[in-house]
Amino acid sequence: MKLYCLRHTTIADKYKSLCYGQKDVPLEETLFEKELKSLQAWLPAAFDVLLYSPLQRCARLAERLPARQKMAIPALKELSFGEWEGVSWNDIPEEALTAWMQDYVHRQPPGGESYKQLCERLHTVIDYTLELKQETVAWVTHAGCMRALLHLLLQIPLPLTFFTNLNTPAVVVFECKDGDWFLDCWNPPL
Repeated sequence: MKLYCLRHTTIADKYKSLCYGQKDVPLEETLFEKELKSLQAWLPAAFDVLLYSPLQRCARLAERLPARQKMAIPALKELSFGEWEGVSWNDIPEEALTAWMQDYVHRQPPGGESYKQLCERLHTVIDYTLELKQETVAWVTHAGCMRALLHLLLQIPLPLTFFTNLNTPAVVVFECKDGDWFLDCWNPPL
């Protein structure tokens, strides 16, 4: 099985300075078609199954990609930042942000979730993906989920995965062979 993980296209400029996690923010319409075409150059003609975050920035991309079966999966949403959602990063109290960044693996923003909790909810999607027994599966999701897969599938220490670079949009490809996962592609230039 090949698992293609796709990060949504660029969000609208006015939201880029916000902490938006699970907040539904619109895409930058002027870039959408160009970025879609760039992504498609790295993808198969169609997927057997396409699973996607129900947030509009992922759902919009999922609508445009060919697949025999498509399904919105709430567990594919980005990390929840709780009370920080929709707040400018500059307006989050520095002490609170610093405390969270010192242990983002275990600490939660107020009312949000930790990076470890994000990983725990992704376990169910990985299990479901494997149960599908399909050749090509796509996830249209978010950077946090894609980084977490480095830990969940390849056993890379969780703190190291948080700071890996991912473009917007991005492609990451994993392959499962005889129960073992391999990384085929990480963030090629689009």
